Amino acid sequence: YGLVGSEICIRDSYRPNQYMSVYYSPCGLDLLFVRRPELRQQFGLEEDEATNVTFGSFLNLNYRRQIMKNVVFATKLQLFTNYLKNKENPAFERPGSIDVQLWQNSLNFNFNKYISFSITTTVIYDEDRQFRLLEGDDKLGQNNGATGPRTQYFHNLGFGLNYSFQSKQH
Repeated sequence: YGLVGSEICIRDSYRPNQYMSVYYSPCGLDLLFVRRPELRQQFGLEEDEATNVTFGSFLNLNYRRQIMKNVVFATKLQLFTNYLKNKENPAFERPGSIDVQLWQNSLNFNFNKYISFSITTTVIYDEDRQFRLLEGDDKLGQNNGATGPRTQYFHNLGFGLNYSFQSKQH
């Protein structure tokens, strides 16, 4: 849907140990581009405005560790908070609200040098992204026309076949 994020102050990560890195930028830009006019309202934009730029801070945490032989756990968390109030659209990006731009957890299994398997979950939350709210007890509730923020989940199972092509040295 567009481009998000551009940090402009700090360039190095803090590494408290070999498994973890922390990156914090107190001066960051969050850029949002929505090309299709019919989708702009879902992202907190007016139909005639395709972009939004917010200024705030960005935090990126990475952790990766082998927890068993041939099993690696990795997690990545990216957070952004806006500093400035949007005078044209006060409901957009309230100062102090925290967007979970990405929280991804994965388990990677390498059974041997040819076969691998991975399980990945991803969570995203941005209070400015609007989704239809449904009324009722079941998943197919009635659409009452109201919209609101929702947490987005994505799960992935991967199966890999690995083979390495090596050239012969002369």
